[in-house]
Amino acid sequence: MPPYDRPSWVVPLWWVTDPDQHAISGCRLIERWCAEMTPPKPLKKALEPELAGWSGRLGATPWVQRQYGPRPAELARGSGFRRIPLDEPVDWYQVSLLYADYADPLARFSAQFAAAVAPLCPEGLPNDGWVRPLKNRVPPSVRAVMAGPVVGPVGGVIDSAEAADQFRADPAAQYEHYINLARRSYLSVLLDRLDKLRDADSPDELVMQVLTDTIARHAADYGDPEQPLRKPTDDERKRVHEMLVAKIEEQPEIQHNPYFTEAYERATRTLLRWVVEGRETIDAGIIRNALKWSRLDAQRKEGRMAAHAEVLTDLRAAAPDIDHGIDVRTQLARAHAALLAYVEDGVSVSTESWEKSLASRLLTDGNSLALVAFPTLADLVTTAWHEAVPAGGRAPVGAAERDATAAACYVHALLCTAVLLVSPTGGAATKRLARIRRDIERNLDAHRRDNAERQ
Repeated sequence: MPPYDRPSWVVPLWWVTDPDQHAISGCRLIERWCAEMTPPKPLKKALEPELAGWSGRLGATPWVQRQYGPRPAELARGSGFRRIPLDEPVDWYQVSLLYADYADPLARFSAQFAAAVAPLCPEGLPNDGWVRPLKNRVPPSVRAVMAGPVVGPVGGVIDSAEAADQFRADPAAQYEHYINLARRSYLSVLLDRLDKLRDADSPDELVMQVLTDTIARHAADYGDPEQPLRKPTDDERKRVHEMLVAKIEEQPEIQHNPYFTEAYERATRTLLRWVVEGRETIDAGIIRNALKWSRLDAQRKEGRMAAHAEVLTDLRAAAPDIDHGIDVRTQLARAHAALLAYVEDGVSVSTESWEKSLASRLLTDGNSLALVAFPTLADLVTTAWHEAVPAGGRAPVGAAERDATAAACYVHALLCTAVLLVSPTGGAATKRLARIRRDIERNLDAHRRDNAERQ
């Protein structure tokens, strides 16, 4: 593995496709960068989240802020506005230089471990379409260790410009230190999925046995995976509640914040995770950060819903394209049947995702519920999500996404897919719906990158 070549195409305004439009968002810059990267390069689903993650990590380091400037570092971090186009070409060029110098080689290195663990994929499953994408959860774990404190031969790669330069000069020297860590991380992902399957209403015994055998076989060579976090006890829940109440009593104005309820739930989940992880110091003051994230999430959600306001009408408008001789209820019933048969990318057929199950229910019972629900689909999914989260859990059993915001986007995309599956090609509304689905999926990918940055 020779040192990665520094991109030669990085010049001022390299990202511009329209001479009259220089503005670009952080997300779009990352997409354009990954498209321009010279092969060989990791697959897009692993590469883009890693470039976003390293961008955020690097932007937060003091040496990057000194070397490239405070504003470029802020743009690299994202700081809650990564999807907003900004006409700041000088600063975006500095971000590009940061990418060329450090983020590009770091992302190439960590993203490659998605493919590196592919040979460990379980074999003998009745359907393995859901398990293959699990390898993409490995690079963020590798990145976290690389950017974390020095522990023996790993970590500390961006502690200073010198450390980053040393890594960049000889990435091959680092590979052996991280490959077994990546393999154990993959086994941990499988173990986490196995733990979720055990909690399912109708667990698939064959799938669980294949996962169990796969983990045991590879653990003998690469070491035991980390065990999933245990569920918090009642006493721990009480302790966290009392800590938050005490903090709120110190700062009663928090309760009047419009995002208080969501922030309280977010802070509770975080503190419980810290307690279960055994952290010595936990501070209920994180509710302040939780308020910030809740506000930013709400703003992103409002932006997505505004952008998709027409979608909610188009989803119904596309139905007449299906068959002009059949009423809408029958047409959507066909969409329901098509959705039931649809194989999700990344989810087992025997344990279809929580999101697909919800989308299917929305298309049943004469579809009247779906037609009423579409104008407030995000609210409906969010409510259903919180009701379905088990005690001590962070997501409903079988959820494909990590939070309610992403789940709402995914349910929306599934509903669009269902209608498109039974639509003839060529209809104007159908073409529009296909474009809308692509927009939804882009937003969902962006939200997943946001989650990757926070890891």
